Amino acid sequence: MASKGMNVKVKRVVIIKALHDRLTEMVHIQEEYEREVEAYEKAQDKWKEDVAKATLKLLDIKTVVENISIRTNSYNSNGKTNVMIDVMIDDDKFPVEPKGVDNPFRNTWAGKTWLGNYEERVAEIKNAITILNMCEEDVINTSTYANVAKYL
Repeated sequence: MASKGMNVKVKRVVIIKALHDRLTEMVHIQEEYEREVEAYEKAQDKWKEDVAKATLKLLDIKTVVENISIRTNSYNSNGKTNVMIDVMIDDDKFPVEPKGVDNPFRNTWAGKTWLGNYEERVAEIKNAITILNMCEEDVINTSTYANVAKYL
């Protein structure tokens, strides 16, 4: 027995309102994400500074001699040589590194459909709202609904 496809009629104004609501929600989520990223970057900078201070306090000749790996780069910059020193020190002697922030709108797939990043999704939703506002029909068909439902 062959299965029949669904045929759904959805009021156009309901979809437009849902898209507007989703767009507003996305803007708030993105703003919160940007605040969290800024806070994370500040915390990361402080953590790096704290690790550098802790490293300098822990360094002694014995540590350097036993665990050192040195790389040098001569960039011919004003007669100076950049010396980088890697020293292995136990993690428990350092502050805990701040946890990164997950991007809620990173490029992704929804099934076989590419959703894109925040800017791409916002543009798609705005386009859908514009097109739906230009329609004269009171209801939209299943196919149109399926094309916009991925953003809801």
